[in-house]
Amino acid sequence: MKKIFLTLIALILVFTVTACNNKKDNSAALAFKEEYEALNGKMARYKKPHRTLNIAEDNPYVKVTPAEVVEMLNNKEEFYLYVGDPLCPWCRSTIEQSITAAKDNEIETIYYIDFWDDENKETLRDVYELVDGEIKQTHEATEEYKKMLELCDDSLGLRNYTIEDADGKEVEVNTKRFYGPTFLYAKNGKFRKYTDARSELQTSPLAELTDEIKADQIEKFDELFLEICDDGC
Repeated sequence: MKKIFLTLIALILVFTVTACNNKKDNSAALAFKEEYEALNGKMARYKKPHRTLNIAEDNPYVKVTPAEVVEMLNNKEEFYLYVGDPLCPWCRSTIEQSITAAKDNEIETIYYIDFWDDENKETLRDVYELVDGEIKQTHEATEEYKKMLELCDDSLGLRNYTIEDADGKEVEVNTKRFYGPTFLYAKNGKFRKYTDARSELQTSPLAELTDEIKADQIEKFDELFLEICDDGC
């Protein structure tokens, strides 16, 4: 009887420790869920409500700092990274499909960098504006952000930084930029694959996400999550 009692106690301890560990391991996912769902239905700067999201509790997202990402690149680790922001309407259009595709492809972790530095209340990226018809830099990016751009493979196809003039015409800045959303695959010290996962069928970030749009987005994520690089990296 004593052995049975001790065995039951041991089993209870095992289940308790396991439950605590699972809860701890899931904290990053729950924090991501809370961060993105907190804006559901709230008014955005364009005077329309943010898209309502239902983020899975077991999503793969783990928030990190740019410095941590640079360190992983320097260590030549293999990983996936999402650069975005919960306020970004295009990010909110794709994030649920990224979770679906990650699960389908058995991707357990996607690291996440927010555009905004919560501590200093400023963007991590550089900012350019048109001042008297000339392109002027009004905010300098962090060194970590610059390093991340530097470690992007030339064949990635990142979008060029563009700004609009008074007539709505796009003016190109001679630099690349991590727009929202940016999803990246890193291996051997460089970012090797990239997608923004936008569907050509979606003409507005607030448009209804039809089954066709979602399928198109998931297809783009599937291509990102393939582990084969064209250059054999």
